[in-house]
Amino acid sequence: MSDFTVTDLLDVLENRVALSEAAHEHPKIPNLFFLAAPASASPEEIDADKMALLIADARENFEYTVIDCPAGIGAGFRLAAKSADAAIIVATGDVSSIRDASVAVARLIDMTIPEVRLLVNRFDGRRARRLRETVDDMIDDAGARLIGIVREDERVPDAVSDDTPLVLYGGTGAARDFLDVARRLTGEELPI
Repeated sequence: MSDFTVTDLLDVLENRVALSEAAHEHPKIPNLFFLAAPASASPEEIDADKMALLIADARENFEYTVIDCPAGIGAGFRLAAKSADAAIIVATGDVSSIRDASVAVARLIDMTIPEVRLLVNRFDGRRARRLRETVDDMIDDAGARLIGIVREDERVPDAVSDDTPLVLYGGTGAARDFLDVARRLTGEELPI
């Protein structure tokens, strides 16, 4: 979707355009809006106070605001976390990813983020059984409550190359898993 936008986050932060004009509605999913990250600025170059004002504006205009930040605990992480009400740490089941998740969870707790959840992505049950890994171990090692498990799904690259959102691609297992996570985020009680 970012290929079709002409404005980005930096345009809003520098008051060249209002958030309502810069946030573009998804062409296939009504009421889902997207604001592209700037291609010309690194997270270190973005003013944290301006970002906090933008997030406050988003809270006023949208029911939910999701900020996708880069992996790791660098400047992009700190920028996104500064004004967060909650955080979802996305990790695969491998040891290094869960270790990184644990560090991110600890930082978020230090930043007093009230709710930190874990999303295990690209989970392969057969591989986990072979390596004797359990989701409970992943939860314990990461140090965050589980919000969901998204299974490994070979149709994800097909949806990407078809430029179709996974949830509209046709009943893939991962799409159902993501929809369950969304339902949990909106307060629905669903077993994992």
